Amino acid sequence: MPKMSLPLTDFKIRSLKTREKPYKISDGHGPYIFVSTSGEKIWRFDYNYETHKTLTIGSYPNVGIQEARNCLQIAKNDLKNGLDPMAKKKAIKTVKASAFTQDSFESIAREFIELHKSSIAPKQHERNIQMAETRLFPILGVRPIKTIKAIDILTILRDIENQGYLNTVAKLKSLLNQIFRYAIITNRGKRFNVLGALDFLTKKVTTITNDSYIRAAEVCYLLWKI
Repeated sequence: MPKMSLPLTDFKIRSLKTREKPYKISDGHGPYIFVSTSGEKIWRFDYNYETHKTLTIGSYPNVGIQEARNCLQIAKNDLKNGLDPMAKKKAIKTVKASAFTQDSFESIAREFIELHKSSIAPKQHERNIQMAETRLFPILGVRPIKTIKAIDILTILRDIENQGYLNTVAKLKSLLNQIFRYAIITNRGKRFNVLGALDFLTKKVTTITNDSYIRAAEVCYLLWKI
């Protein structure tokens, strides 16, 4: 009778040590953890589809135990429906990559932030990147900038406002204002700035320091660099 492997726990996974050779530990009848010689722990799933294949689910702890099990169940359902889980994963990646077009919010925002880098202090440049990557790109990143409405921006700002970070709201509004104005002058945004209607809908901070705005000279400078 084959020996049954017990389901993994976080404690068990964290306690796995590196060995001279890579090895794997099964999660019961679920996926398994592949432990490399460098100590990386990767969720994998072996299956047969025309030939023997291995699906990489993700690394631990970025992908937790329950998420890995959910991914395994999806993969098993795909196999039942005649789909190759690995081919499906590659197709999804291709779709996501194609969504990141030159007119997406993230691509235009990164372009503006980089072009604007030399006209602001290094700390403010780093702050702009950090705000965009944590507050904006996860929600707006892949969307074409022309499809973004004022209500989309307001939802983000109100959420941050409700957390009490009024300074962050003000700085984000300034950055967003510049990004949308940049999209307009490079003929990739709407003819009007969606930020214009938000001033009276969000709370204001009495004093904001180290803020920057696109002035006429900066517009010329940016257009010259494109």
